[in-house]
Amino acid sequence: MLLLALIGLAFAQPPDGVDPEDIDHWSIAAEAVLDGPAGCWEVVGEATWNWDFGRFGANRGSAAFVSRFEGGEWGRFHLEPLGEIARGRGRFAKEGTVAYDRSEAKFVPLIGKLQGGSVTVSSAEDPDDEGVELEEDSTVNVLREVLDRIGGESESTWAQWDEVERAMVLERMVPIGKSNKEARISSRFPEGRDVPAQVDVVLPERVAYGILPRITIQDASVKLRGRDHRGSFFPTAETVHYEASVLGFRFSGDQTIVYRKMKRCPVDAAPTPASPTPAASPAPAAEG
Repeated sequence: MLLLALIGLAFAQPPDGVDPEDIDHWSIAAEAVLDGPAGCWEVVGEATWNWDFGRFGANRGSAAFVSRFEGGEWGRFHLEPLGEIARGRGRFAKEGTVAYDRSEAKFVPLIGKLQGGSVTVSSAEDPDDEGVELEEDSTVNVLREVLDRIGGESESTWAQWDEVERAMVLERMVPIGKSNKEARISSRFPEGRDVPAQVDVVLPERVAYGILPRITIQDASVKLRGRDHRGSFFPTAETVHYEASVLGFRFSGDQTIVYRKMKRCPVDAAPTPASPTPAASPAPAAEG
């Protein structure tokens, strides 16, 4: 019976109209994930982070947020801090609870682009405070920028039908610098639909990058999860994890963003809703 099952899987075919050999089609669809949904959306979510820079300090915390996502770019972030703990510089620096520091971005979405913008905090003492500007040199997508920096000259891409999960799987291997190691990017399209439900980026267990200084990266991964809504990818969650060392110093980072709700921007409405506190819901939803 097991042999017959394996033979059946070997000869399984994707649904009609789903072509594993059309690599360009699947590649374009996977790349579109990072652009985010078209149009204008009000986004409610929650971010958690844990950045540890060793003797240079650490910061971990979480915050609910509201922002406007329009034309593939993020606008002002309005935050409701849910708790933040920081450790100062030096080996003997004490760790303690702190107020949210708006001078530095604690989390960065992997979907869409960032350019400038500002952060306001609902618990700020001055209700008329318009926030702190977060300047950027150019409009970028963070994940694309990282892959472009570490990527080598030649890549390999292929697609195959996974009968067990009933999904088309696009695999992209990105060489890391001039090394013989590669980052693997896997995109899964349930039932062969044009919008993937997940994208995973996994680096080798241990890889060195750069010359001076040389950075060693360990156990780095990125996970994007979303759903198909009217032919566009709407994110539901994303996670980042990495460990690194340079010049004898060790660093690590974790970031998770859960998208609670995405609702079309109302006509002639203020760009930032009044409260960022996300209402409890069994699953993230996109409304159109």
